[in-house]
Amino acid sequence: MRTSFWHSTVVSITTVVAVAFLSSTVLAYVTGISDPKRLLDRADVVCKVRVLSVGKGDGTITDTHFRPPLETTRMLVRLQLVSVIKGSPPDVMNVEFPGPTGMVAYTELAEGEVCVVFVKGHSSPYTFVNPHHGKLAAVPDAVKHDLGPAPHDRLLAELVACVKAGKGMTKLKGIEELGRLGDPRASTVLRSLSTSEDVVCRALSYISRIRVGDPPDVGALLSFLNVDSSVFDRGDALARHGSSGYSISSMQSRIVNAIGDSVRYWPRGSRKDMSEECVETKLQDFDYVGFLRNALDSKAAAGGEFVRRELAGTFYQLGDEDTVPDLVRLLDDSNVEVRHRASIGLGRILKESSYICALEHFKENELDHTSHWKEWWMEHGHEFKSAEKMISD
Repeated sequence: MRTSFWHSTVVSITTVVAVAFLSSTVLAYVTGISDPKRLLDRADVVCKVRVLSVGKGDGTITDTHFRPPLETTRMLVRLQLVSVIKGSPPDVMNVEFPGPTGMVAYTELAEGEVCVVFVKGHSSPYTFVNPHHGKLAAVPDAVKHDLGPAPHDRLLAELVACVKAGKGMTKLKGIEELGRLGDPRASTVLRSLSTSEDVVCRALSYISRIRVGDPPDVGALLSFLNVDSSVFDRGDALARHGSSGYSISSMQSRIVNAIGDSVRYWPRGSRKDMSEECVETKLQDFDYVGFLRNALDSKAAAGGEFVRRELAGTFYQLGDEDTVPDLVRLLDDSNVEVRHRASIGLGRILKESSYICALEHFKENELDHTSHWKEWWMEHGHEFKSAEKMISD
């Protein structure tokens, strides 16, 4: 039997000047990948378990996968302990699904399944820390926790085992979750996948290496952004992995997203200890400008507005004067969000705050804004390295 926890969600989106784009959190939600670091911090008990049964407290077994939310209320999952990562769980424990709170959750458990669970409480019945992502994939056998005694070390060992010995989705999720755990010690196993013949494993290793601060070289990333999406399209990904999130086009978008996530920009006065604007880059010695500039000419950018939006947003976050020619180029993009991010990026770099505005304001005044920047470019473009190429284009 398999359970799924259904819930309803109201999403509130706050519009801010500093570009809003599809974050890694949203991408994780779409692909069913959790945040192991956050789960570990919030959980009272973390352990590897084998699912003994799924059902109601009265012993009735109910398949809730396609049932209304109310029918999942008070469902119990009975679990047998395999190994402890955090806390002091009993040998057999019950985890309860409380009343429904939402749309779709990814905490689906099947009898006989082995996984790592994150729960709240100190005695049965426990509850999942996060009803959407209450578990991680795991290899069925006990793993030697030889990376250290702390819960973080034990969880890292479990995820490394998923990558080394896991099959199918267990391996893929292990690769992604290693990146989200963010431990540099994962670099060795992730690097071993960078030449994998499996295009999905290779792409995921790139993403996770970026997240742990050990990115592949720019050439390798650009090469992947130029892989034709038909090599492994959404239909292929659905057929093999049950999710279009593992298609070439999706992987390309997520690589660009990971690079964007590695740049953090705080406007002046947005933090108490900061009177000047600040840019923080996670990836040391990474050629951000070279990557972004060449990514604009990739097949991924040509075929996907999301990629171009993400690139424009990262140009904005980076705030590097060398990218002015690239932002001017993006003023002619077919997508209004790309043009908006290009315009506010120029406003930030060139310190013209009146042109840093929300998307709706930009839409109402786009002609004035783009005309201003193009006139500025005609006067000052010759001062930039890429001006000659831009003008010839």
